[in-house]
Amino acid sequence: MIIKTKKDIAAYIEKCPAVIEAKVAYEGDEPGGFEEVVKELTSLIAGSKEAPEFGEDWGPWLEENVDELLQDAISIVM
Repeated sequence: MIIKTKKDIAAYIEKCPAVIEAKVAYEGDEPGGFEEVVKELTSLIAGSKEAPEFGEDWGPWLEENVDELLQDAISIVM
């Protein structure tokens, strides 16, 4: 997947197994409560200094870094 915009990052996040698992675990009785984490995760990914340039292949970088960034996003929001 070539990531060109924050919308592309958001689309990746929606399909990412780690994010889906975390969403199920953290939402519990509050559907939609994980959306702030997703927004924060999107911002962390887009703002990462180590990330590839927009338009380059982000696949390997995202696979390597999404778990750590997800934990950071959860820590910030919750």
